[in-house]
Amino acid sequence: MPVIVFVTQDTLSVLDTERISDSKTVVSASAYKRIIEDQELNFAAKDGRVFDINTGSEWNSLGTAVNGPLKGKQLEPAETQISFAFVWLAFHPDSSIYLE
Repeated sequence: MPVIVFVTQDTLSVLDTERISDSKTVVSASAYKRIIEDQELNFAAKDGRVFDINTGSEWNSLGTAVNGPLKGKQLEPAETQISFAFVWLAFHPDSSIYLE
């Protein structure tokens, strides 16, 4: 399944303090299917923003097109699981890990 993973560097943690506004920042990620209206999209990042190179539409980390021809369209969330890489790889040793 073709997916895109959006990574946000400054998400406030919900686990370390009683008030989220006092929390430290953590890295978060969300994955979406790269298909809209039967078209597989390809993405590129430029100047901290993400665009699909098919239409030039700009996307936010919630999988929503915020500018361009696809403005207002929503990518479908991909089925995901949060785990440590070493745990996943112990059970799925043929998996690929992509780092940028």
